[in-house]
Amino acid sequence: MKQIVIMGSGPSLTRFKWHGSHGKMIDTFGLKNQYKAYAHWGWYPTYYACLDRVSYSQNREQILKMVTDPGILTKKFFLYEPVNYDRVVPIRWTRPRYDFSLDLQNLGDGANTAVNAAQIACCLGYNKIYLIGIDLSWPAYFDPNYHVPGEEHQHPGVEINHVEAWHKFDKWTKKKGIHVALLAENKQLPFRMEKLKW
Repeated sequence: MKQIVIMGSGPSLTRFKWHGSHGKMIDTFGLKNQYKAYAHWGWYPTYYACLDRVSYSQNREQILKMVTDPGILTKKFFLYEPVNYDRVVPIRWTRPRYDFSLDLQNLGDGANTAVNAAQIACCLGYNKIYLIGIDLSWPAYFDPNYHVPGEEHQHPGVEINHVEAWHKFDKWTKKKGIHVALLAENKQLPFRMEKLKW
């Protein structure tokens, strides 16, 4: 199986030893304002996505610094904006909400960045997806600097944009033979807890 970890930004992300070698032993997908912690961790994710208009507009300069830094080995950056760099893949939703797809050029909107990153991972051929930091516990984040004072951010709309979205994604992945598992328990989500298998 081709495995990847989708890293949400909830508090459970801190329980995983990302500061050690784990992040280099399995492919990972980082999201949104999380980039602020990567230098401290000492590694960058395999893939990165910022598909939230508000987050992207406020962090655009710092995100593009990552994109253009040859020392950062992230393979692809999936962004809301069609930026002219080899490592950037602009994302557009061409299908209705929750009409997921394995075609990167024909995606259905998953309602939040983590679900959309998981859908993109499926397009890239991953068929075992682990979730960490998908806690649905706003405003709690894994890092106190995730949002700084004065920064705007969209209200997450937990029930519709997250709980419903993950349940819809679960049904789709089961039809496609893609396995999704949790690395931190969350009873709001339809997935089982599993240990990461290296």
